[in-house]
Amino acid sequence: SEFIPIAEETRLILPLSDLVLRESCRQFMLWQRDGSGFAPPYISVNLSRVQLADPDLVSRTMGILRETGIAPHQVQLEVTESQLMQHRVIAGELLAAFKAEGVRLAMDDFGSGHSSLSCLQEYPFDVLKIDRALTENVSRGRGYSALLHAVITLAENLGLHVVAEGIETIQQLALLQAMGCPAGQGYFLARPMEPSQLEGWWSEFVRDASEAA
Repeated sequence: SEFIPIAEETRLILPLSDLVLRESCRQFMLWQRDGSGFAPPYISVNLSRVQLADPDLVSRTMGILRETGIAPHQVQLEVTESQLMQHRVIAGELLAAFKAEGVRLAMDDFGSGHSSLSCLQEYPFDVLKIDRALTENVSRGRGYSALLHAVITLAENLGLHVVAEGIETIQQLALLQAMGCPAGQGYFLARPMEPSQLEGWWSEFVRDASEAA
């Protein structure tokens, strides 16, 4: 909440973001090549509002992908709803260019701003990530549950993959599963961890799932 705004104000966010993308792609390719069986289908990297105003973003990003050897469809770029509203025209052009290159696109934090629902059709998103505020309130009453269920249904009808953010309790997870939400993230499922920790966590997860089945 403090570091990123300062990095954006000083524009250090641009080289930092390139570093994050390059290291993420490098780690992904290590997983692909090590033969351990652990390799996610793609990686997700957030874009900052400063990047969305950078006309060289697409060419620089694609250069990093070629440099690291990762395929475009193995990278998902995430844009928040509020960022999209701040740079609506140029963001649309950048997202269209990324889509033409085969990169996956996600709208992050959906439900946190005041965008029109029509933006879900206006921009070429593959994934809709529901803001944690909606997830946190799902057990507070029928109104919140109905709203969350409506968002999940709308996204599925538009052919978007849905991810619920901010899952922190088993009750939230159960309610989302009952609504048919196919994917989620949050501290109840896992906290941020180092690559080596992630490999061990995934092995335990697969083993527990197999035993439960």
